[in-house]
This record gives sequence, structure tokens and C-alpha cells, in this order.
Amino acid sequence: MHYKYSSVMNIVFITMMFGAGLPVLFPIAAASLTVLFCLEKFMLYYIYKQPPVYDERLNNSVLSNLDKAPFFLLGFGYWMLTNLQLIENEYLTPVGRKSDPFMAGHTWYNALTPSGAFKSGPAGVLLIFFLCYFVYIFLRGPLEYISSFCCKSMMMKAYSINEEIDLYQNCLDEHDK
Repeated sequence: MHYKYSSVMNIVFITMMFGAGLPVLFPIAAASLTVLFCLEKFMLYYIYKQPPVYDERLNNSVLSNLDKAPFFLLGFGYWMLTNLQLIENEYLTPVGRKSDPFMAGHTWYNALTPSGAFKSGPAGVLLIFFLCYFVYIFLRGPLEYISSFCCKSMMMKAYSINEEIDLYQNCLDEHDK
């Protein structure tokens, strides 16, 4: 995979994983992606002798991996918003004797019950979106088949691409090169 794509994926996945707990990551990620975009444009116009040749397989591979990033935002965001140790000061130190086990008042199975999910503020909404996105990702193929069968007029048409055209730099005249 090209190193620019790996940088974009690294920025996106790290931001999605920790963004619910550190919201400052979203503007930092936006600035980082903007700098990468501007740098690539500058390199394309002024530095590269010949533009890099990418095929659609690389782009499709990156896009198929990036659709899993919302799982990290929704899953880790739900965990961060329901974990009492992260959002309240009462559960930071053990209460009682030092030999007693530390009880945070937070168990994973309580967060998955309907009352536990919706008592934690916006975390219940994240859980609903996580479940909906999970169903969408894994049932996308059958859902597309059903929608193409039921709503044929709303489906996009497949376009054929003329692949006989030469590379861009070979199509330019001498003055434009």
C-alpha cells in the first residue's frame, strides 16, 4: 500500500479510536489531512517528474478498510462514555482497606442492558448506531440485492470506462508538458 494512503488510514483510525475521549483529535486530524492533501498537490504539480500511477484496486482496498473506522468510534466511544472511571472522580481510588479489591461500580454486562445503556447519557445513542452500522456492514450484500429487486428505478447504472486512452502525461502536447 502506498505510504500516503497508510498515513491517511493511520490518522483516521487513531482519531476514531480515541476521538470520543479526546475530542481535540478531530481538529488535529482535519489539520493533518489538510496538510497531507496540500503536500500531495504541491508534489504532484512541482516535484514529480511523472505522476504516480495508481490503479483502482489500491483505492478500493483503502476505501473498503476505511468503512470499518466508524466501528472504532462507536465501540470505543460507547465504552468511554459508560466507563465510570473515565467520566467520574468518585471511582479513581479504592474505598476501604488497601487489601480489598478495587470495585469501580462498572461491569461490562451492565452497560449492555437497556437500562444501563440509556442511563449513561449519549452512550445509548452510540450503542444504537453501532448495532445499526454492524447490521448494515454485514448485511450490505443482501440488502443491495433486495433493494435492486424492489426499486430498480432508483439503482445507479454501471458506467463503462474507456481504458484505451493513453496515460495523461502522454496525451499532452509539448507546450503543456
